[in-house]
Amino acid sequence: MLSELTHPSTPMVSSPHDCDNFSPSPNHTTWNLTPTNTSPSNCSTDSGDVEVEQPKEQKKTPNRKSRRLHKEINSDDDELLANYHNGLGVVERGTKIPIGLGHTPFILKKKDSEKVERQKNKLKIDMVPVFNKMGSTSGVDTGKTPSKYLQASSSVIQIGSNHQAEIPQMEENRETGPDREEAMWIPPKKHIDYNFCRNGYWRAVWRQFEGQIPFETALQNLMKRGYSFGESLETIDQNLKTLPQKFKPLGENQFKVFEKLLLDKNMSRRKLQEKSMKNHHIAEVSKFYHNFKNFYLGADSTEGCNYRGPLCMNLNFVPRWACSNCTKALRMSLAQGDLCLICQTYLQLTGKIRPASNVVFNDEDFQKIQDWNQMEISEGRSIQMVEFEKIQEEKITNRWMRNELTEEEEDMIDIPHRGRWNKLTETEKMEIGAKIVEQLKPHPLPLFKKCQCEDVENVPIRAPSPVRVMMSREMILKSFLKIDVEVKKPAAKRRKM
Repeated sequence: MLSELTHPSTPMVSSPHDCDNFSPSPNHTTWNLTPTNTSPSNCSTDSGDVEVEQPKEQKKTPNRKSRRLHKEINSDDDELLANYHNGLGVVERGTKIPIGLGHTPFILKKKDSEKVERQKNKLKIDMVPVFNKMGSTSGVDTGKTPSKYLQASSSVIQIGSNHQAEIPQMEENRETGPDREEAMWIPPKKHIDYNFCRNGYWRAVWRQFEGQIPFETALQNLMKRGYSFGESLETIDQNLKTLPQKFKPLGENQFKVFEKLLLDKNMSRRKLQEKSMKNHHIAEVSKFYHNFKNFYLGADSTEGCNYRGPLCMNLNFVPRWACSNCTKALRMSLAQGDLCLICQTYLQLTGKIRPASNVVFNDEDFQKIQDWNQMEISEGRSIQMVEFEKIQEEKITNRWMRNELTEEEEDMIDIPHRGRWNKLTETEKMEIGAKIVEQLKPHPLPLFKKCQCEDVENVPIRAPSPVRVMMSREMILKSFLKIDVEVKKPAAKRRKM
């Protein structure tokens, strides 16, 4: 049998026999009747023991603030506390977009349900609880006073000549050190065709890469290549290695939820991420939010028609993974086919085929090229781009119909009863599979908003005005006389009646 542990003797709360001649111990000045637990092996928090104040010469244990006080903090700190997860620290939300050619989805930590949270709180043990001494109000938030959480300290600001900041002297030979500034654009000394720079060079980069390469990066690449449009078009794709990853379009379900959340007055970036864009980093959420507003709100204020504008005009080009020139080192069939807009612009500018000696593809485009090659090998024939895209789409749709989803795709949909897939009937599986396909269907945000001048059926067109005929003065007078006669006839009939 285990021997019983001896409990230390603790002073009991009772009145002394001689109240008149009673005095406290010289080592202790006051009594504290607040329950305490000085160590994990002494006693429990509800034992009713009392604590004697520590001597002044001993080091005072700092008070520990309870996490329950966070519930009473004013609304100024809600932005921080909304991102605070069960007292374990700040939840990472992806403030930086991953760099490179791959695609790294963001995995938002799923919050536990209230039932699971209550169960965890029951199992949680605070080993050394510390309570304030009786009569002390420090560290207690009554709720009547404003919270001091995250506020600046109340230290006195010293003013005067004796309290000035000491600024070190500028280091000598600093000009020989490394220059950390980076020039994005320096106008050339010689004149260049700025009209082609915008309507030719930048249009090719903007439309082909769908805005992934920003305007300042395109200008900087042109400057580094000696302001040569041809060399810059040849090397512009090298910047994909150092730029943020390509944005993945939202699904239909995500897009609908995003539109509804914009109507909420209390909408925030965190709420957009939690409810609509769980697989996107918070930096991508903010960027998409501004692009969405610019597309649906900012474009309405533009004047004029952009149908025939150089940047927004209709252009026929294929993606880079389907360009016969860019993929000549990777594709099995080397037949001359369609060109991307980068190769078309290079040919228009120089009159030569773009070398495409060191083409950079992201992981998604490179995988499409490999799948295209494997499909042609298995079929034993050449497959066109339209047919390949159709087969790829059917393959993905069938996988979604079987409820075979990746972790990222599971965060993009909201369909109940998917967890008990094996217990469903074939009819129920078909219905849920159709909903999955509908919600995961990509809903990309267009690069720009085009006018509808080309769509004659949907645009109201003013009716042509009747042809004007020159009439002589005599014909005009006769017409007026005829009108007068027609007006007088009804009046004469009324008199006879």
